[in-house]
Amino acid sequence: MAGPVTGYWGAWYQVGDKLIKTEDLSITFHIASYRDGKISRLPELVRTTGRIRERAYPYGWQDRGTQNCHHAYDVVRLVRFGWPHMTEVQKAFARSQLVIILARTTRLAINYVGEVDTRPYSAVGEAYYFCASLLDDIGYFRRSRNFWSKLEFDNAEELRLKLLGQLERLPKGDPMVDAARRKLQQRD
Repeated sequence: MAGPVTGYWGAWYQVGDKLIKTEDLSITFHIASYRDGKISRLPELVRTTGRIRERAYPYGWQDRGTQNCHHAYDVVRLVRFGWPHMTEVQKAFARSQLVIILARTTRLAINYVGEVDTRPYSAVGEAYYFCASLLDDIGYFRRSRNFWSKLEFDNAEELRLKLLGQLERLPKGDPMVDAARRKLQQRD
């Protein structure tokens, strides 16, 4: 069960006579995703997700002082699950953060020909998978997935095709590449 105060899951450590309870973005993302967002304590999860923005991963959004698509995808998915439970102020904050995530992804994580920055990842396929997953979950390519705004993304189709073109250059049979390709091929 998620923590009653935080709505997050995480490891607990006994250090001497002190119990340290962690709030782990990745563990929470995976449990919430496996349960398709049907988890208890979503209002607490929403508050915690906003509160841990400046913390280093796995206890926050930051990866070596910046954002990468993997952790941003985790955040977007948790915001998606929590959206119906948010106050208008929380939604306004979430919208501003989603715009920042989207801008960083389309400007810094992906170049003008659709190549994804692979430096934060251990494999090229991972880089493409997490960028494609993030852009799909945030509703960049498919209007039906855009749960948080009425924005229209003028260059979304062009970027989707560029990413698919780059995936064609990567080895067939790589499960992460194949999963990225499937996400990019989905249409409304």
